[in-house]
Parts: sequence; C-alpha cells; structure tokens
Amino acid sequence: MINLKKEASYLNYQLDFLRSKHKLMRADGAVAEWEEKAIAQRHKRRQAEELNMQLRYALFQQSGYLNNFKAMFSLGLPSHSMELNMRRFLHTYTHLRKDPQSRTRDLVSVCTDAKLELGMQTVLRETEGIPVLRPHISTRQISTSSTEFGASTVAVYAFDTMNTVQIFLAACGAILGCGSAWPNYTQLDSYGKVVDSPSDSIRYGVSGCRYRSEDGQDEVAVESRGLSYYKIMDRCAVLVWDYADDDDLYLMNKNTLVKRDVIGT
Repeated sequence: MINLKKEASYLNYQLDFLRSKHKLMRADGAVAEWEEKAIAQRHKRRQAEELNMQLRYALFQQSGYLNNFKAMFSLGLPSHSMELNMRRFLHTYTHLRKDPQSRTRDLVSVCTDAKLELGMQTVLRETEGIPVLRPHISTRQISTSSTEFGASTVAVYAFDTMNTVQIFLAACGAILGCGSAWPNYTQLDSYGKVVDSPSDSIRYGVSGCRYRSEDGQDEVAVESRGLSYYKIMDRCAVLVWDYADDDDLYLMNKNTLVKRDVIGT
C-alpha cells in the first residue's frame, strides 16, 4: 500500500510537471487546458465506442441464439423469421467533418477490425446450410420508421477458382454496383466518385441518380454517401459497406427527395 501511494504521488508530480511545461510552451494557458480537456473527451468517446461495439456483438449473439431456439421447434429446419437488420449490428452514427485530418480520423474510427469480424460472423451464420451449387438470393423486408423503406438481401455464389483475391474483387464489384434499378422508373442520369481514401482498404464516395416514372408524371432524385472497407486473409476475405449520416463537406442537394443508405457485409 505504501509503495502504491508513493507511485501515485510520483505520477501526480510528473503530471503537474508536464502541465507546467506545456503551458510554458504555449503562450495561452487556457488553450493548453482546452487541449487537455479535448484529449480527455476523446478518451471517453473511445471507451463509449468500445462498449457500444461489445453491446452490438452481444445483440448479434442473442439473435443467433433465438434463431437456433426457434429452429428446434420447427422440426430442425432453419428459421428465417428473425429479422436481419444490419444497421443494428454494424452501423454507428457517422459524421464526417470538413478538414482532411478530421475526415481521416472520422473514417478510421468507423472502419474497425471489430466490425469486420462481426461482419464475417454474420455472413457465416446467415449462409449456413444454404447449398452453393446454384446461386441463391433471398430478400426480406425489414422494419423501419414511417419515412423509410428497408429490405435485407442474402446471396450465396460458387466460383470456379480458389484465387481469393480474384473472387473477392469480383464479389465487391457486383455488390457495390447493384441496387440502382427501380421498378416502374427509368434512370435518367447518374454519377459517382470516390472522394476520400485514408488507406488502401477504406473508400468513401458520393453518388446519385435521377429517375422518371414510366408515365412521366414523377421525377425523383436519389443520393448516397457510402463507405466500404475490407480485409484480405490467406483463406478468406471480408468486405463491409456502410454509409455516412452527415457530411459537412459534401452536403445533400436541396432537390434530393430520397437518401439511399446501404449497409452490409
């Protein structure tokens, strides 16, 4: 106990010394104090994000247990009644600021290894037992707010190669380029570009489309603010795509009626 008290006293002395030194280096002591508070706030935020990720993983596991429990009472057949809403598992509120350094920090803080691991576990759980000899695609509507529409799609494909990188790139191209067709609407024009890439494995882009109804009575503008990140390993690879809730640099057009938010793995 005595040694611990001595160590605590020494650490407090070191902290006071560093604070004094920092204030001497900065003419405005108030600025130095503000920086110290900002560091403390960032530390609290990181702790909150870690706790949030643990809770999301617990929710994911709980939904898996419930699914398996229901399957036990349905003659052992896989249960598909559980709603697969990826936003509950993988999405966290994402606000991208204007300056490049802040944007990089914002993107890196969202694109984590923990989410990649959770994404991989989701794929393995949802595709377990689905035959791979023929392509499988299933779509289910999910619960949303009164101003939203949502659907969840699970797809399984087989490839005639064991080249992981080749397979992964083909899958990424197919996934990230899908979902642009609207029933009873014709696409008039579209755009898309990558605007941020803080690392080789992280991409953030803006895109949009204009549609006109087949009867010519309705025209709709749709925009997206999407990000993707991946990890390639020896025998497998995982891709997660997500969206930004707010972007201070690339604001939504005032004429845009629909924001398309896509999340998956």
